[in-house]
Amino acid sequence: MIKAIFILLISVLPMSVAFSQAYPVKPVRFIVPYPPGGGTDLVGRAIAAKISEPLGQQVIVDNRPGAQGNVGTSVALKSPADGYTMVLSYVGTVAMNPWLYKSIGYDSQKDFAHISLATVQPYVVVANPVVPVKNLKELAALAKAQPGRLTFASSAAAGQLAGEFFKMLTNTSMLHIPFKGAGPAAINVMGGHVDLMFVLMRCQMSLLQRSLDFRNLKLADGTVLRFLLIRQRTSLCASIRRS
Repeated sequence: MIKAIFILLISVLPMSVAFSQAYPVKPVRFIVPYPPGGGTDLVGRAIAAKISEPLGQQVIVDNRPGAQGNVGTSVALKSPADGYTMVLSYVGTVAMNPWLYKSIGYDSQKDFAHISLATVQPYVVVANPVVPVKNLKELAALAKAQPGRLTFASSAAAGQLAGEFFKMLTNTSMLHIPFKGAGPAAINVMGGHVDLMFVLMRCQMSLLQRSLDFRNLKLADGTVLRFLLIRQRTSLCASIRRS
């Protein structure tokens, strides 16, 4: 089972300065490096709502998509290190992207210190109903019969690498179509512009459950959903920017 990790990063002053005075005394900016409507955005907004209560200040979500999370993470790094800027990230931005891009604009090992695990979510594959498959075996057979004709969408490194890993394991060929977020990717799958996508289950749960265009399939534990081909675990944790 492939694992991905989500991370919350926060920009702070040196401890002796940042916490020698009352904190926080103003709203906190919470950067989500993906567009609204995707899994990372949904998780980020849930966390923002929860942490605003004990902080006693509003936590404002600021969506900054681009380059599979690199843009938003870089924006957070360049923000004042005063404890009032946080960014939600995951294994793609801290572990995968450094190997996929020549330069990502930050050092995930030196610029941020991780705080805490926040959530674990499964990954799935969703397919447009015109794709004549009901499980991974049938998907692999179809991909082998039509090499290079099937397209799959992703919105981040983990989804992209899940698709590439599937291709490697099954010795098949599919065309990768990247999107800035899971929301736009799901819309294109539903509209038939892309055949399938690798995505967090929670990412488009409400959207897909309302759509009759997705198949009713069963998880291994018997849970009935309107989408499922493969599973992948992803985690969310928190980090703090090093001063």
